[in-house]
Amino acid sequence: MTTAVHPPFSPPPGKTSPLELHAQRLFAAGQRMFVQSEWQAAARLFELVLKVNPQHVLARRYLGEALLEMGQVKSALQHLHRVYQEDPEKGREAFRRALQALSVQSAHEAGEADVLESPSLPEAASHTHDDAPPDDGSGAEQTASQGARPISVDNAASLREETLLGRGRIVAFTYLSDGDVLAVGTAVGVYLYDAHSLALQRFLPTQAWVWHLASSPDGNTLAIGLENGRVLLWAYATDQPPVSLAAHDAAVRALAFSPDGALLASGSMNGLVRIWQVQRQTLLRSMRSNKG
Repeated sequence: MTTAVHPPFSPPPGKTSPLELHAQRLFAAGQRMFVQSEWQAAARLFELVLKVNPQHVLARRYLGEALLEMGQVKSALQHLHRVYQEDPEKGREAFRRALQALSVQSAHEAGEADVLESPSLPEAASHTHDDAPPDDGSGAEQTASQGARPISVDNAASLREETLLGRGRIVAFTYLSDGDVLAVGTAVGVYLYDAHSLALQRFLPTQAWVWHLASSPDGNTLAIGLENGRVLLWAYATDQPPVSLAAHDAAVRALAFSPDGALLASGSMNGLVRIWQVQRQTLLRSMRSNKG
């Protein structure tokens, strides 16, 4: 006698099964934990979603990202590799990060981490502060009140950590409003800090990894490039939600405003460059980069 095997979800057309509703609730709870950088709780919830529906690609991707944040690189790589196999376009960036993390981990274990560096990810510059003064040779640590000096090769060795900004992995940052606001792009959204006191002012959660930030010339608009191909235009000093542009089919890795702020150029991982009219949010032109 042969027992029929049914898929996890097989409700009548137009109806949602109790299992599917349960998985949806678990997934929503996992997203909330992920946004709050509660990686362990998020990972557990996404694991439960996958037990109900092993084909839930987004839950698997979130699980892989959470495991990566927890330092469980090999487990993360397994999940993100599967996501990449099922959806190469959307899974490429996360899989690449996992591969890089595995390389760095292997290098650390071999004592060679100092020779490995990714050209596409920023150095840990967020752990230093522009106001850190040089060492005067006296051995006493200077304070910010003694005056800020530009960072140079001569004083780089004396830089000290001021504070830790953001939650999740930091990939992009820029100054706004003539240097009064510091925007930090992370895996979970964009944090805005007072550039002088480093006090948190605002947080904008995003549905995808933030890959690039650009400030308009007047400092009033922040352009945010996301891994899912969208570009957000955020008038951060207002209560209005950001305008979302379905700009690309791949991760947005570059953004630049024209000198007058009227135009915005966006570039994606697949070599596509697009020019946008900012006020009307309309596409003016598309160009393909020369990969040869």
